[in-house]
Amino acid sequence: SSIWPTGSTPEQYVATDPESAKVIIMMTDGIFDDWRAPSLDPGDGWARATTFCNAAKAENIYIYTIVFDLTDTTAETTMRNCATSDKYFFTPSSGDELRNAYADIAKAISELRIKE
Repeated sequence: SSIWPTGSTPEQYVATDPESAKVIIMMTDGIFDDWRAPSLDPGDGWARATTFCNAAKAENIYIYTIVFDLTDTTAETTMRNCATSDKYFFTPSSGDELRNAYADIAKAISELRIKE
């Protein structure tokens, strides 16, 4: 909340409060930027991603995942499992499909807020 102007400060998130929700949108091409940590094996990254996703879901955080321009089946499987459910997982194959995926996610988040 410290990065937003005073008039735009978000509500405090409380995992058990139906009036608040947290959403993560993750997108990957499946390639880790190993220039940041060249000593890490890419498999370590997927293990860390899995740990992160499981911890977020345990806190009732909704996770949308998008794989784009991907050839790594480990990445796709990890991201599919990371998503809250299959309807939260997207595999666009073009720029237009990617824009549509984000539009679908935005609509779903709006509906999530209205329903909760």
